[in-house]
Amino acid sequence: MKVSKCIYVFLVAAIAGTALHAQGNIKLGLIEVKPYINVKALSDSNIYLQQKDEQSSLIMSVNPGLGLVLPNPNARISLDVGMDSISYSHMRATNSATHQNVGLSADFKFPVGLDLKLTGAYRDTTDPATSELTGRTARKQTNMAADIGYKLSNFISLGVDYNSVTHAYDSDTLKKLNRGESATGLSVYLAFSPKTSFLIGYGVGAVAYNEKYADNTANNDDSKTSAVNFGVRGTITPKTKGLVRVGQKTKTFDNVSKVADSDGSDITLALATVTDFSQRTKLTLTGNRDFVESSVHHSAQSPSRFYTATNLNADLQQKITDRVEAKISLGYDMSEYPKEQPFGGKNIKRADNIVRTTIALSRNMGKYLTASFEYTMRNRDSNIETYQYKNNLVGLTLKAIF
Repeated sequence: MKVSKCIYVFLVAAIAGTALHAQGNIKLGLIEVKPYINVKALSDSNIYLQQKDEQSSLIMSVNPGLGLVLPNPNARISLDVGMDSISYSHMRATNSATHQNVGLSADFKFPVGLDLKLTGAYRDTTDPATSELTGRTARKQTNMAADIGYKLSNFISLGVDYNSVTHAYDSDTLKKLNRGESATGLSVYLAFSPKTSFLIGYGVGAVAYNEKYADNTANNDDSKTSAVNFGVRGTITPKTKGLVRVGQKTKTFDNVSKVADSDGSDITLALATVTDFSQRTKLTLTGNRDFVESSVHHSAQSPSRFYTATNLNADLQQKITDRVEAKISLGYDMSEYPKEQPFGGKNIKRADNIVRTTIALSRNMGKYLTASFEYTMRNRDSNIETYQYKNNLVGLTLKAIF
């Protein structure tokens, strides 16, 4: 029996057993044990995200998992282990897959005004890494992050953050995309009210591809980045809390002598706010603008080695009753490529726009069970016709947390 199947059987058995005895969260000493399982039926109108010859499919997904939490207020540690068994009605043997994921987080608070947050995640998946890609392919992704905060006084605080991600593709033809990305930043927070701070930050980063040249020199695509930013963190309005940060980022390639290419410089954005209009109505805004490594540039048809991606999302949640909640989500993604590429007898810079609309309704069915309905309409428009597509998804989900 494969390892993934063993994990699946173990988790389902654990969840089934604990469901018979659970009275709230299960505890092992100080540790809270939280088994869960999600079962989802999804109708996808365009599983290959093609402009023409759209292929629909019914997709069944079973996602069992187990969460462990140490809820100490000064040292909260959590671990989540799960898998997702996905089955397609169209070409089941080719399209079906099993995903596995592990997440770990730790939040430490020290009496000297020092906070430390650590997070890590591992994914074994076939989901595309970015919206640039439409094909599914097996890959592994590892994320790590550390965030240190230190309060010097009631007026000044410091923050140091580190983030890294590694991409490893199983296919030999895609191994040239295997890489590691890292970023380190320093921020100074200046409080101008008890709950609001102005921030100034500086950061550096690097992208290093695994594939090297025969003479062991760096890959053409290896690069370094530097960024300056400023913004506001905390209570932005009487009903809105979060972070708004803008800046300027520069990308410089290590090996420009072998490939004639321009470095990049652009405006960046980080947005994460929550507005509580009332106890029943909440608006969440998220946004990001940054450089993204291109996965399709290894040809004359796609010469850009990176692109600038802008993502904006608005989620409006409305609690209709104590058991029923509705949500409307609007999303907009824009991708801008710096290099011209041939199309239709002329050279143009590729530009994609994705508009997403989601309507969801969920109902609490009892102490452990939640049922939800979700409809998503997704449309990618591009100045290069072959990259356009439309996609409609209708899903029903049952979620049990014990």
